Amino acid sequence: MEIRTVLNKLVIEPIEKEDRLPSGVYVPEVAKEVVIKGKVIAGGPGDIQNGELVERRIDVGEVVLFAKFNGFEIEVDGKKLFVVRENDVLAIL
Repeated sequence: MEIRTVLNKLVIEPIEKEDRLPSGVYVPEVAKEVVIKGKVIAGGPGDIQNGELVERRIDVGEVVLFAKFNGFEIEVDGKKLFVVRENDVLAIL
């Protein structure tokens, strides 16, 4: 199914996190749920500011970090996805 978003919304597919860091330290489930790493799979055209369209700065295919509580979790074709405003992305990796 093709997903199209409106304005500054991004659809992000989460990337599974490892249970252990390279150092061997165990990462608890609680820590894995706060900030989510994911790949942008769809995005709207941008945002309206002062009556004009400002193109989005994050491209489809980029890997980003976002806080779970800033996104809406949805399920499409059995996949867990998040819809997040571009402004709520914490970093592009």
